[in-house]
Amino acid sequence: MRRARQHQQEGPRRQRPRARLGAGPAGHVRRGRTSRRTRERTPPVSASRPAATTPDEAEDSYESVAGLYDLLAAAQGASAPPRISAFAELAQPGMRVADVGAGTGRVALAVGARQADVWCVEPSASMRSALLAKLAQHPQLWPHVTVRAGQAPGMALDGTFDYAYLAGSLQFLDAADRRATFAELSDRLAPGALLALDMVDDLPVTPDPDGAEATVADVVVGKSRYTLRAAVTAAAVGRADMRYRYVTECGNHRTVQTLRRTRYFHTFDEVHADLTATGFTVDTEHSGGWRDNTQPLVARRNR
Repeated sequence: MRRARQHQQEGPRRQRPRARLGAGPAGHVRRGRTSRRTRERTPPVSASRPAATTPDEAEDSYESVAGLYDLLAAAQGASAPPRISAFAELAQPGMRVADVGAGTGRVALAVGARQADVWCVEPSASMRSALLAKLAQHPQLWPHVTVRAGQAPGMALDGTFDYAYLAGSLQFLDAADRRATFAELSDRLAPGALLALDMVDDLPVTPDPDGAEATVADVVVGKSRYTLRAAVTAAAVGRADMRYRYVTECGNHRTVQTLRRTRYFHTFDEVHADLTATGFTVDTEHSGGWRDNTQPLVARRNR
């Protein structure tokens, strides 16, 4: 998804998260024992230069990689963001739910399984196709999952919703679009309804001085090996230009598909201020004190 910016109110206390390299289409890239690095050099890029490809500039920048998204997420196991159960558990039977930037529907299908009616808003046709292909295998969910093209802000949602979430989607929004998206959702959420979002207070990243990549996921299926690698090519305040490479190897055959886009970073204070200004109050009960920024931050629409 992509596009998605004060009343004074003190937010719940939280601990600073551990540093991360970034978040790719299939999840967070973490430095540490689980991340391997390949010494592949990246040409120097000016921090002020926009990424070569962003999801809203290309016809569909995920066209060549959407089919690998779920496989690479599965390879990361339970650690792969977003935390599906944390978002799904906020949905109750009969709720009208908005999934902003639904991707391949990893969260949406779990929400639909709880007998909530979820509207999946997703700009990428390839991601929507992957979602529908998965949905085809679960006819019991057909009455509950609606898939439509759209992006935030400007989703043009119809009706009133009881719950909305941005699961892994906040990274696609700059500060102005963040606040505009909150305002749009505030207009569509019923009083007391919940808004959940992750990727708040992620630490900024910087390019590796050697231009090295980090391995996000690596899995063998049959005789083929699928690998997702990521690198920061440029960084400025509140943003980073990212390069993701999807590598498929089978015997002597090797294909590489490259996705470049900008990732945006949002501090808790910025998000809290925008939520307050657009009619929300951070819900400390559902946020669990918000000690872990991989868990959703939950806000409630003011009554």
